[in-house]
Amino acid sequence: MPGGPCQLHRRGVIAVAASAMHCKCEPVLLNLAKAQTRCGMSRPSSVMNTTPRPLPRLDADNRAFWTGGATGKLLIMRCANCATFFHPPRPVCRNCLSEQVQPEAVRGSGAVDTFTVNYQAWYAGLEVPFVIARVALDGAPGVFLTTNIVGCPTDSVNVGDRVSVTFLRQEDIFIPLFEKIA
Repeated sequence: MPGGPCQLHRRGVIAVAASAMHCKCEPVLLNLAKAQTRCGMSRPSSVMNTTPRPLPRLDADNRAFWTGGATGKLLIMRCANCATFFHPPRPVCRNCLSEQVQPEAVRGSGAVDTFTVNYQAWYAGLEVPFVIARVALDGAPGVFLTTNIVGCPTDSVNVGDRVSVTFLRQEDIFIPLFEKIA
């Protein structure tokens, strides 16, 4: 249907904000701060293409992390006994070994701790170059996420850059990516 969602949007490979009525087959990211679509915008070199990524296998421990983006939340495990945040998700606190752990929403902002620019296409259709970064999360001491920095040229990323989470939807998985904060 002309002017309607493309096949990738209909299949859920690309997330669509509720207000999006049509697209031009560009990657779409849902951002907590902006809550808008990026459809039709020119694609900077560090925005991942629409080729589906390999997806994690969901289990009881990681399900909240990989699906929290559906509600716009970045969920990180936290111990109810010692209040320690930890990632990756597991059923036991790494600090006190308590089994009283549960996912908790964090701010979704942080700082680039370190990064590299990748030029290797690791699977067919993967657009290069792109930024792989380790992000230190605000409000979750000691938690670092390995992720991609998107929405900006690869050569504009620096250690210490402030970033905020955005989610890329593929099937029922919401992959947390990060964009620079202006």
